[in-house]
Amino acid sequence: MKYLSKIEWEFLQEEKEISFIEETNLDLFEVTKIYLKRNEKYEILLGIIGKVNQHDSEEIKKLNQPVDIHIKTKFHTYNLFSCHIIKDTMTYPQNEYNVVFKVQNVERNINKYSDNEEYFIKEWYLNSTQDSLIFKRGTSFNIKKEFIKTRDISKNSELNILEESMPDSILDSLFLELNDYSILLQEVPQKFGPDWSKNLGIEYQKELNIPPQDIRKKIVEIISFLLGRFLIKIGETHYDKDWNIINDSCQSPLIPIQIDLKQICKKSDRSCIDFYEGFPLPIVEKRICYIINNYLNEDKIDLSYVIHQLLLSMIVPVEAEIVMIGACLDKLSEIWFKSSKSKSNGELIEKKKFDELIEEYVDNLKNSFKDYPKVFIKIENAFQASGKQKVDFFLEELELETGDVEKDARFYRNKPAHGHLLDDEGLFKLMYLTDAYRTLLNRIILKILNYEVYIDLTSGNILSIDEKLSEENYENYVKMVKEHLNNDST
Repeated sequence: MKYLSKIEWEFLQEEKEISFIEETNLDLFEVTKIYLKRNEKYEILLGIIGKVNQHDSEEIKKLNQPVDIHIKTKFHTYNLFSCHIIKDTMTYPQNEYNVVFKVQNVERNINKYSDNEEYFIKEWYLNSTQDSLIFKRGTSFNIKKEFIKTRDISKNSELNILEESMPDSILDSLFLELNDYSILLQEVPQKFGPDWSKNLGIEYQKELNIPPQDIRKKIVEIISFLLGRFLIKIGETHYDKDWNIINDSCQSPLIPIQIDLKQICKKSDRSCIDFYEGFPLPIVEKRICYIINNYLNEDKIDLSYVIHQLLLSMIVPVEAEIVMIGACLDKLSEIWFKSSKSKSNGELIEKKKFDELIEEYVDNLKNSFKDYPKVFIKIENAFQASGKQKVDFFLEELELETGDVEKDARFYRNKPAHGHLLDDEGLFKLMYLTDAYRTLLNRIILKILNYEVYIDLTSGNILSIDEKLSEENYENYVKMVKEHLNNDST
């Protein structure tokens, strides 16, 4: 396949040596080499190699705190943020130092094109969907070469020969025409980026109305949610109308250092909708656009925080995952009751009515509980739903039927939350009920966004948004687990 690397992936695809330096805030003498690269965790490293002298020894000691570094070269201008030393070595008798920084973010301007007008933006993400069949739009690739030969003769001195190779094509994209913007989702060719991750490019074009940064962030949130992947941004590139790079940025993955990024990228998708039902391309794209439009236009309830936390829960161990999902449900019910969508605002009885009912008892109660003020405060707020009751009330208002599977999932969250040790049967149930709990959250969010079906992550079945999870499937699973464990013990 024929690719042009600058439009297929971020600029830090391989080690970049920074040379022809004209200006920098690094106060080091006799620098022999500066380079940028990514390590196997896809973190950005800045390396500086030079000759040791007393001045440099003192300056290197000052760099032990995180610093921002500015470097201007003949061709590029770099701004590197939150750089901290992870390696500092001196070699003798060569008198050479080697300092390596871990860098959180790099911004690069191409001096030649920095004033050009922006026509295209491409954002780059790790941990994309494992399912390449989602991408149903075709892309063609071709290379045209012009051969020019000039000879020292009076006539016909120049030969211009144009060669064109046979085109290649691939299904690798989705085109989403939203109400106010249009975007292209494109699977990054496997030869680019780390081989342990599927990668995604999201492209915006001036002619299709490039959304502001806050809207682009929300678009990525909802796409991540639909794909069932925690998309991890590692950079973006801005181009002019001729696809010359104006500026770009790259960043180290924003995930906890304890998380194994490679393992995260190998996990299965947790898609909440089906990308195959109604296989014709326009129908699939229209369904995705319908949800994204509803998400962007939802002005009564802000789902961003809950969706972000729900995505984060995908990259932690299952014991923490179910706890985070439970916290998302609690937060979502809280947000709901503060919004105009709620009929009750989380009140079991109107506050005004409640105050009228207890008015004649308030003074006596206050006096009786004068030594227990926290208890009296609870009495004063008894008109409000709280805890499990609050979530039940939320689901009632949403008119979302739940059954024993959802009930058990909500209860089972308490086991790891309170540090209970689980036996083998308990761990198998935990995995099933975690998927059930995530399915419930997916279903709630899709219902709020007026979507009519969802995927049951415990079975892979497509269900109506008003249909609860199958209790028979759950019972059969528990029975199967017990039989399996009994057979292993005999």
